[in-house]
Amino acid sequence: MTRSRVLTVWLPVFAWAAVIFAFSSIPSLSTGLGTWDTVLRKGAHIAEYAILGALLYRALGREALALAAGIAYAATVGALDEELPNWRQLLERFAEERAPVYFRRDGDVSATLRQLRAGGTRIGVFTDAPLELARIALSHLGAERHVEVLETGAGAQERVSATLGEDARVVNTRAELLAVT
Repeated sequence: MTRSRVLTVWLPVFAWAAVIFAFSSIPSLSTGLGTWDTVLRKGAHIAEYAILGALLYRALGREALALAAGIAYAATVGALDEELPNWRQLLERFAEERAPVYFRRDGDVSATLRQLRAGGTRIGVFTDAPLELARIALSHLGAERHVEVLETGAGAQERVSATLGEDARVVNTRAELLAVT
Protein backbone atom coordinates (compact mmCIF):
# COMPACT_ATOMS: atom_id res chain seq x y z
CA MET A 1 0.00 0.00 0.00
CA THR A 2 1.42 3.34 -1.01
CA ARG A 3 2.04 6.09 1.50
CA SER A 4 -0.50 8.39 -0.19
CA ARG A 5 -3.19 5.68 0.09
CA VAL A 6 -2.43 5.28 3.79
CA LEU A 7 -2.79 9.01 4.31
CA THR A 8 -5.93 9.48 2.22
CA VAL A 9 -7.78 6.35 3.30
CA TRP A 10 -6.61 5.33 6.76
CA LEU A 11 -5.75 8.68 8.32
CA PRO A 12 -9.44 9.77 8.42
CA VAL A 13 -10.32 6.47 10.16
CA PHE A 14 -7.77 7.02 12.92
CA ALA A 15 -8.57 10.72 13.20
CA TRP A 16 -12.29 10.00 13.63
CA ALA A 17 -11.54 7.27 16.18
CA ALA A 18 -9.51 9.87 18.10
CA VAL A 19 -12.49 12.26 17.99
CA ILE A 20 -14.74 9.52 19.39
CA PHE A 21 -12.20 8.78 22.11
CA ALA A 22 -11.91 12.47 22.99
CA PHE A 23 -15.67 12.95 23.34
CA SER A 24 -16.02 9.67 25.24
CA SER A 25 -13.57 10.87 27.87
CA ILE A 26 -15.71 13.91 28.74
CA PRO A 27 -17.64 12.99 31.90
CA SER A 28 -20.89 14.76 31.04
CA LEU A 29 -22.15 16.36 27.86
CA SER A 30 -25.58 17.08 29.29
CA THR A 31 -27.60 19.86 27.67
CA GLY A 32 -30.15 19.99 30.48
CA LEU A 33 -33.02 19.19 28.12
CA GLY A 34 -34.27 16.13 30.03
CA THR A 35 -35.54 13.39 27.71
CA TRP A 36 -34.39 15.31 24.66
CA ASP A 37 -30.90 15.30 26.11
CA THR A 38 -30.91 11.49 26.07
CA VAL A 39 -32.32 11.36 22.55
CA LEU A 40 -29.75 13.86 21.27
CA ARG A 41 -26.84 12.09 22.97
CA LYS A 42 -27.90 8.66 21.68
CA GLY A 43 -28.48 10.07 18.20
CA ALA A 44 -25.00 11.60 18.23
CA HIS A 45 -23.57 8.29 19.49
CA ILE A 46 -25.17 6.38 16.61
CA ALA A 47 -24.08 9.04 14.10
CA GLU A 48 -20.46 9.07 15.24
CA TYR A 49 -20.20 5.29 14.88
CA ALA A 50 -22.00 5.37 11.54
CA ILE A 51 -19.38 7.83 10.30
CA LEU A 52 -16.63 5.57 11.62
CA GLY A 53 -18.27 2.65 9.84
CA ALA A 54 -18.43 4.60 6.58
CA LEU A 55 -14.76 5.55 6.88
CA LEU A 56 -13.84 1.92 7.58
CA TYR A 57 -15.93 0.78 4.63
CA ARG A 58 -14.08 3.27 2.43
CA ALA A 59 -10.72 2.07 3.75
CA LEU A 60 -11.41 -1.65 3.54
CA GLY A 61 -13.35 -1.71 0.30
CA ARG A 62 -16.68 -3.23 -0.67
CA GLU A 63 -15.98 -6.71 0.67
CA ALA A 64 -16.35 -5.26 4.14
CA LEU A 65 -19.93 -4.07 3.52
CA ALA A 66 -21.65 -7.10 4.99
CA LEU A 67 -19.38 -7.11 8.04
CA ALA A 68 -19.80 -3.38 8.63
CA ALA A 69 -23.58 -3.54 8.19
CA GLY A 70 -23.83 -6.46 10.60
CA ILE A 71 -21.71 -4.77 13.24
CA ALA A 72 -23.58 -1.48 12.86
CA TYR A 73 -26.95 -3.20 13.14
CA ALA A 74 -25.92 -5.18 16.20
CA ALA A 75 -24.42 -2.15 17.90
CA THR A 76 -27.41 0.06 17.11
CA VAL A 77 -30.05 -2.44 18.23
CA GLY A 78 -28.04 -3.32 21.32
CA ALA A 79 -27.57 0.33 22.25
CA LEU A 80 -31.21 1.12 21.61
CA ASP A 81 -32.43 -1.83 23.65
CA GLU A 82 -30.18 -0.83 26.54
CA GLU A 83 -30.73 2.92 26.55
CA LEU A 84 -34.21 3.26 25.05
CA PRO A 85 -36.09 0.05 25.85
CA ASN A 86 -39.29 1.21 24.16
CA TRP A 87 -37.63 2.06 20.81
CA ARG A 88 -39.73 -0.53 18.99
CA GLN A 89 -42.97 1.13 20.16
CA LEU A 90 -41.58 4.52 19.11
CA LEU A 91 -40.65 3.12 15.71
CA GLU A 92 -44.12 1.63 15.36
CA ARG A 93 -45.79 4.94 16.23
CA PHE A 94 -43.51 6.77 13.78
CA ALA A 95 -44.36 4.31 11.01
CA GLU A 96 -48.10 4.40 11.71
CA GLU A 97 -48.10 8.15 11.26
CA ARG A 98 -46.26 7.98 7.94
CA ALA A 99 -47.46 4.70 6.40
CA PRO A 100 -50.43 6.20 4.54
CA VAL A 101 -47.97 8.20 2.44
CA TYR A 102 -46.07 5.10 1.28
CA PHE A 103 -48.60 2.27 1.24
CA ARG A 104 -51.55 2.23 -1.16
CA ARG A 105 -54.10 -0.53 -1.38
CA ASP A 106 -54.27 -2.42 -4.65
CA GLY A 107 -57.73 -3.60 -5.66
CA ASP A 108 -56.48 -6.53 -7.75
CA VAL A 109 -54.24 -7.78 -4.95
CA SER A 110 -57.04 -7.42 -2.37
CA ALA A 111 -59.45 -9.35 -4.62
CA THR A 112 -56.88 -12.11 -5.16
CA LEU A 113 -56.22 -12.42 -1.43
CA ARG A 114 -59.96 -12.59 -0.75
CA GLN A 115 -60.39 -15.32 -3.38
CA LEU A 116 -57.50 -17.33 -1.99
CA ARG A 117 -58.78 -17.12 1.59
CA ALA A 118 -62.34 -17.96 0.49
CA GLY A 119 -60.94 -21.04 -1.23
CA GLY A 120 -59.23 -22.15 1.99
CA THR A 121 -55.69 -21.14 1.05
CA ARG A 122 -53.46 -20.39 4.01
CA ILE A 123 -51.43 -17.24 3.44
CA GLY A 124 -48.09 -16.46 5.05
CA VAL A 125 -45.83 -13.43 4.73
CA PHE A 126 -42.11 -13.11 5.44
CA THR A 127 -39.84 -10.08 5.51
CA ASP A 128 -36.57 -8.83 6.93
CA ALA A 129 -38.32 -5.70 8.24
CA PRO A 130 -39.04 -5.45 11.99
CA LEU A 131 -42.27 -7.13 13.07
CA GLU A 132 -43.85 -3.82 14.07
CA LEU A 133 -43.29 -2.36 10.60
CA ALA A 134 -44.51 -5.51 8.86
CA ARG A 135 -47.77 -5.41 10.81
CA ILE A 136 -48.31 -1.76 9.94
CA ALA A 137 -47.60 -2.41 6.25
CA LEU A 138 -50.07 -5.30 6.13
CA SER A 139 -52.68 -3.22 7.91
CA HIS A 140 -52.36 -0.23 5.57
CA LEU A 141 -52.38 -2.48 2.53
CA GLY A 142 -55.58 -4.15 3.72
CA ALA A 143 -53.95 -7.57 3.80
CA GLU A 144 -53.73 -8.10 7.56
CA ARG A 145 -56.97 -10.06 7.88
CA HIS A 146 -55.98 -12.40 5.04
CA VAL A 147 -52.57 -13.34 6.43
CA GLU A 148 -52.41 -16.30 8.79
CA VAL A 149 -48.65 -16.37 9.38
CA LEU A 150 -46.27 -13.41 9.62
CA GLU A 151 -42.57 -13.98 10.22
CA THR A 152 -39.77 -11.42 10.27
CA GLY A 153 -36.01 -11.39 10.55
CA ALA A 154 -33.42 -14.00 9.64
CA GLY A 155 -34.92 -17.32 8.58
CA ALA A 156 -38.42 -15.84 8.19
CA GLN A 157 -39.14 -17.60 4.89
CA GLU A 158 -38.11 -20.95 6.33
CA ARG A 159 -40.37 -20.45 9.39
CA VAL A 160 -43.34 -19.54 7.19
CA SER A 161 -42.71 -22.61 5.02
CA ALA A 162 -42.44 -24.83 8.10
CA THR A 163 -45.72 -23.47 9.48
CA LEU A 164 -47.63 -23.72 6.19
CA GLY A 165 -46.06 -27.00 5.10
CA GLU A 166 -43.42 -28.08 2.63
CA ASP A 167 -45.79 -27.78 -0.34
CA ALA A 168 -46.34 -24.06 0.32
CA ARG A 169 -45.90 -21.90 -2.77
CA VAL A 170 -43.65 -18.86 -2.48
CA VAL A 171 -44.81 -15.77 -4.35
CA ASN A 172 -42.33 -12.90 -4.64
CA THR A 173 -44.03 -10.36 -6.89
CA ARG A 174 -47.43 -8.80 -7.48
CA ALA A 175 -47.58 -10.43 -10.94
CA GLU A 176 -46.92 -13.88 -9.45
CA LEU A 177 -49.67 -13.35 -6.86
CA LEU A 178 -52.21 -12.27 -9.46
CA ALA A 179 -51.33 -15.33 -11.58
CA VAL A 180 -52.08 -17.76 -8.72
CA THR A 181 -55.86 -17.63 -9.12
